[in-house]
Amino acid sequence: MNPTTILGLLLAISVALNGWQYHTHGLDVAKVATAEQLGRDTRAAADACSASVDSLAEQGRDQRKETLAAIAAIGPQIDGYRRASNLALLARPDNPADLCGSLAAFLQREIRKEKTR
Repeated sequence: MNPTTILGLLLAISVALNGWQYHTHGLDVAKVATAEQLGRDTRAAADACSASVDSLAEQGRDQRKETLAAIAAIGPQIDGYRRASNLALLARPDNPADLCGSLAAFLQREIRKEKTR
């Protein structure tokens, strides 16, 4: 074989190997870039999730304060209703023989009490 032919053949093989190496290098660079982008995207998603959880926790604390204040404000009224219901449960009819008439008289007295308030 002619040395020029051997040199040409070696040059062709070298060019082919360089092309293959360039191709695999490009794929590796793309894989690294994709992995880095996925890492950044994951970090951004985690940060957004953490921020929303922190925001929800803050809203929950505010809601708790408002709810406790509303409960404290309505507490006396609830106690009044509880006392009134206990009194109604303990009430005895004026005339045990006429329960409907006793109930009507009781309701009329309660309506008069409401009107005087």
